[in-house]
Amino acid sequence: TVAACVERAGSRHELNSSEIIKLQEMMRNCLYSSLLQEARSAFLAGKRVWRELPVVRQSGDQTGAGTIEAGRIDLLFEGEEGWVLLEFKTDRVDSLTTDSEQGLRDRYGPQVREYADILSDLGVRVASGFLLLAHNGSTVQVI
Repeated sequence: TVAACVERAGSRHELNSSEIIKLQEMMRNCLYSSLLQEARSAFLAGKRVWRELPVVRQSGDQTGAGTIEAGRIDLLFEGEEGWVLLEFKTDRVDSLTTDSEQGLRDRYGPQVREYADILSDLGVRVASGFLLLAHNGSTVQVI
């Protein structure tokens, strides 16, 4: 249950009672969001669902000089219209406005698009990409 998960996490990270209450609220916001409902439906329908999917690629020139880019996609699943990429964010945004949504897109859009590009290089076309805000359960579409 959410309460049991929160209790274990609270104990492990030595959270105080108000932090535990906030964590429980954030978990519920995420778990009961429409995107997580869609991911659960995809899973129950036998579609592929990946959590904490590692992604790696080399960047740089053709000579091999450069760096390795690595990250973890929070959630990737086969939706009705194709692959859906979801990144969880803990930014505190009390209410979404046009400006706050754009600020989130500006801040995290490059990360989501980079993950989509890496997947595209592997032959996986991401149909949509979202940010899920844990503090209030809102979603912001990036792709």
